[in-house]
Amino acid sequence: MRKTAPYKTDFYIFAGEFKDVYNTKWKKIKQLAFQDMLA
Repeated sequence: MRKTAPYKTDFYIFAGEFKDVYNTKWKKIKQLAFQDMLA
């Protein structure tokens, strides 16, 4: 049983997915806030 390799790859995949989701959410929030300021 390997200890580090699968954990690292799983962690990096999970972190990458989380970063993508966070970035898309943040962009949407910023766009909505910007539109609210203009409105």
